Amino acid sequence: MLMVLFQLGPDRFAVESRCVVEIVPRVDFKAVPRAPDYVAGLFNYRDCVVPVLDLCQLTQNRPCHPFLSSRIILIDYGKLTGLAARAQLLGLLAERVTDVCERPESVKSSPVRVAGAAYLGDIFFVAGEMNQCLEPAALLPESLREMLFSESGRNSLAG
Repeated sequence: MLMVLFQLGPDRFAVESRCVVEIVPRVDFKAVPRAPDYVAGLFNYRDCVVPVLDLCQLTQNRPCHPFLSSRIILIDYGKLTGLAARAQLLGLLAERVTDVCERPESVKSSPVRVAGAAYLGDIFFVAGEMNQCLEPAALLPESLREMLFSESGRNSLAG
């Protein structure tokens, strides 16, 4: 399975490429008042309003740096979770989104489980570096999912 690699500060993470719709450059966002601080905002993607989570803010309590390699990884959250009949796009803002690799056969379960961080998955090594899988389906608590996807069709692609 192909994995998209990225960094959140000094730490390396990966997401399965089957989850990814597209990887787009970082853009300016429209703020979402009263949303959690890791909700970076909204942006227009092909006439769809897409909410974006700042993964650095979520995992390290600081915003993603505006590196040239910082990107928005678009995923179809509705398809991943099975909670929507149509596509529901969700953007994941990350740093140094520059590589892909084949997921090795030797994947280790994380020995640590953190309450409130069910999105942290298995660990694998590439070129001696540790990469932790990110489980996008587990990123949004139900209350935030309802807030971001409240208007049916607001952020859906026809299909």
